[in-house]
Amino acid sequence: MHLNATLTGRKLITQDDVWGLQRLYVFPFPTVAPTPKPPRTKHKLVAEGRKLTFRCGKKIAAKQGKVDWYKDGELLEFSHPGYITLKDDHISIVANAINEGTYTCIVRKKNKVLTTYSWKLRVRF
Repeated sequence: MHLNATLTGRKLITQDDVWGLQRLYVFPFPTVAPTPKPPRTKHKLVAEGRKLTFRCGKKIAAKQGKVDWYKDGELLEFSHPGYITLKDDHISIVANAINEGTYTCIVRKKNKVLTTYSWKLRVRF
């Protein structure tokens, strides 16, 4: 490799330098595959301040399934008064810039996923 290939003139380069050069000149750097888009995604465009309630498989949840709610792929464990209220099979959200994103509910029984639903919330200001 030529000394100027790293733009620093160093003779010893690190693995990070090699990956950087490969990314620039040889092939795209291998990355983790993007998370697939959740199935059954509904799109909601609502006015700021409006309260929304999303319900998740009430019949399925009644069969002793556990409902988990996610926002943009992160588990929602607690309610946030004035913003998000979590209850067993539904979630209530006050539409604002902070709460924009994709909400997903997953109903599980033991380790088996029974169903999933998703809503993409966008706020109109």
